[in-house]
Amino acid sequence: MRLVSILSMGGTIHPAVQLTFIDQGEPKRFAELLLTVLHAAQWNAEIIKWNRAGLLGPGVWVESRKGDASVNEAAHYVAQQLANVGTPAMTGEIMDDPTFPANTILIRVGPRPR
Repeated sequence: MRLVSILSMGGTIHPAVQLTFIDQGEPKRFAELLLTVLHAAQWNAEIIKWNRAGLLGPGVWVESRKGDASVNEAAHYVAQQLANVGTPAMTGEIMDDPTFPANTILIRVGPRPR
């Protein structure tokens, strides 16, 4: 897969990734597929249950902790690579949320945009 190859590149920082999804149907299947891709690319990734997922609108959101420059850069890279293979993803920084671990990207998968 092209995405696995791109995400495997050695020059990219590979922070931990937490995936969460809203719903049980298509968002869950997409999160599981993305988890498989990340594992194949040698990223430390896991699906978690996190209450903020319920606040998620349509689409894929790639977030990182505010002020964590290298992880923010990696989050933007992942979002751009998703867009390059046809999955538009929004990026942003999580406000100073003490419950979200440092050095971690959060990918939230919502319903498919209509």
